[in-house]
Amino acid sequence: MRTRRGGALASGVLLAVLAAGCSSSSSSQGVTSTSAAETATTAAGGSETSAADTEATEAPADTGAETTAAPSGAADGGSMIVGLESEPPSLDPAGNTASLSNISVHDALYDSLMRYTLDGSVQPWLAESLTEAEDRLSWTLVVRDGVTFHDGTPLDAEAVRFNLERQRVSAYQSPAVALFTGVEVVDPMTVKISLSQPWVALPNVLADTPGVMASPAAVATDPDALLRNPVGTGPFSFVEWVPGDRIVVAKNDAYWGGAPPLDEIVFKLLPVESSRVAAFEAGELDVMISGIDETAEKEGARGSQVVSPPPTGYTFLFMNQTRPPFDDVRVRQALTTASDRDAITSAYQGQSYADYSWSPFVKDADWWVAPETPLTFDQDATRALLDEYGQPVSFTYLVLAGNQTTEDVSRATVEYYNEAGIDAEIEIVPDLTTYVTRVITGDFDMAGWIGGSFGDPDAITYNLLHSAGRSNYGKFASAEMDALLEAGRVETDPAAREEIYADVQQLFRTEVPFLVASHGSLYVIANEDVTGLGGTLAFPARTAAFTAS
Repeated sequence: MRTRRGGALASGVLLAVLAAGCSSSSSSQGVTSTSAAETATTAAGGSETSAADTEATEAPADTGAETTAAPSGAADGGSMIVGLESEPPSLDPAGNTASLSNISVHDALYDSLMRYTLDGSVQPWLAESLTEAEDRLSWTLVVRDGVTFHDGTPLDAEAVRFNLERQRVSAYQSPAVALFTGVEVVDPMTVKISLSQPWVALPNVLADTPGVMASPAAVATDPDALLRNPVGTGPFSFVEWVPGDRIVVAKNDAYWGGAPPLDEIVFKLLPVESSRVAAFEAGELDVMISGIDETAEKEGARGSQVVSPPPTGYTFLFMNQTRPPFDDVRVRQALTTASDRDAITSAYQGQSYADYSWSPFVKDADWWVAPETPLTFDQDATRALLDEYGQPVSFTYLVLAGNQTTEDVSRATVEYYNEAGIDAEIEIVPDLTTYVTRVITGDFDMAGWIGGSFGDPDAITYNLLHSAGRSNYGKFASAEMDALLEAGRVETDPAAREEIYADVQQLFRTEVPFLVASHGSLYVIANEDVTGLGGTLAFPARTAAFTAS
């Protein structure tokens, strides 16, 4: 469906989003934050630069304009209909963002202080620069000049302070900024962030949801308004949200980085894969997001464009360790060999990364280390561990409704468990909101989830594996793991950090905090008259356009 008009609001079929955080990514600019160490890692970790070389690193003046420039051969304007997989639980950056749809919608409406590039590095964004103090217990952030929120409120140091302090008391985001001890306005465009200990990954945190800026004036008017009426600084401004149907955003002509090509984006809420595919094939959608290989192959064969970023995430199975049987490591270890891993990978086909890493890191990540003993399918080993455990093992495996292949192969996986002597069964959860709520409140035995293997290793591992991690929904707790993760987030020497995260992975394989099923990415599937699809991990609102007639 292709609607060209100058007005901001589309009539007819409209759409909404799929969400799980806001680790936005953009076209690579190679800009890093400034570290005080003599030999510092870049903001994304890994490569070395001397302190002298990084004393005055700032975002280039044309960074923003490049991210919203229309691709060659693109038309200006139009309303694009995008079908996504779920409805966001909230559009407030300090609220519940545990849904994949938040990536696409947040990237249209909001900007963060720092921003991920597709290679995993971090660059200043709403920040002009970010500099670590000599004592490593604070960072100084200079705010980009000339940026305003959609309601006309200026972005300045006070607005940044307000947002970061709001995240510190957020029920959802406060664990991510637990090392903050204060946020102080130094001058109208400068903020000082004080920490309880050195934190090498702070730039990555500010590129994620905690660094997303919302209008202080909008929050002051109605603290709950951002849940459904977001006000950010992004290339699009909010128009409407019809629950269960659509979210509509309109071009922000005053965007600091240059107005985006499209006049409007309509995010159509289509959580059932078959319904989304049917709408796309009927011409009711210009773009759809899918996590299913079969869908991508089918639509590619029909002549649709299929774009997928490099694998940066993984699908895994949380095991609730607050109650039997998963409070015993022998049961968790038993499941690593109980089923054919290829069957689990097939169950989450959109995440079917061939080179399985048995780690939160993909195999081509700088931080990945090979297991000392390769993982194999061996039910004799499973039964030996269960015999040692000495008690019946029974649990329910939650599966989200909406994709028949996922349900079928999940049942096949459970059959492997049953063959090994485990009393396991499937429970189908009808909608994403219920599913997410049950997982984050601990109302499950086993449940599938999607994680990111992107950026600094602290950002990847701490929240999932530390006993106090905000995404540690399986409630894994290990003093040894906590100590390694705490050491990794303060260490600046790249070789020493690599050794720490090698130890993290080996301990992960021994303690089995969760089961990694597979690695992979989402697919962006579009009609042939859509362009500008590269450069993000989800729908590229900033660059998407129709081709010129």
